Amino acid sequence: MQHLRQLLVEIGSAPQARLLGDRLCLSLLDAAWLTGTIVEAYLYSDTHFPSHGHFTSVLLPVLLALGETRTVSGSEALTAYAAGFEAATRLAGAIHPSHDRRHGWHTTAVAGVLGAAATAGRLVSLTPVQLQHALGIATSEAAGSRSNVGIDTMPLHSGRAARSGLLSALLAARGFTAAPLALETSRGWFE
Repeated sequence: MQHLRQLLVEIGSAPQARLLGDRLCLSLLDAAWLTGTIVEAYLYSDTHFPSHGHFTSVLLPVLLALGETRTVSGSEALTAYAAGFEAATRLAGAIHPSHDRRHGWHTTAVAGVLGAAATAGRLVSLTPVQLQHALGIATSEAAGSRSNVGIDTMPLHSGRAARSGLLSALLAARGFTAAPLALETSRGWFE
């Protein structure tokens, strides 16, 4: 994960959020990205056994990054985490195991990005319509191939899902739109 940290330092990042256990300050998106990657790389995450997803590695970085820029109570953080975990596990259940095993997608990343969007959406107080757009944006950000499980790229799945879910919510808060039924429409996420 040192490679990603070095890259983010080299290319520059607006100092908005500190990294846990590090003096480095990064933008919200980069902090979520690097934290999610680190959490997954060092296996500090949970396992949701029905889906084989590791969703804390995606949701916690969003909570930590946003907690650096706004006042978030413990109950607000827990509620936002629960919203993201519920979204990720339910969506993972709807696509697993065929999506995961037969098509080679990594559930943590693919369902996790929607969970991260729900967590971030809760913390930035998205309206229901904005949250619908955030989830729609997140469907286009979902990615992570199981072919990379066990090598350096795999932890990036969690980091990128955290970053992309946060980005989806921040864009929706600013009026960016997506297909309102991106999950269930024809040619949508569930198809």
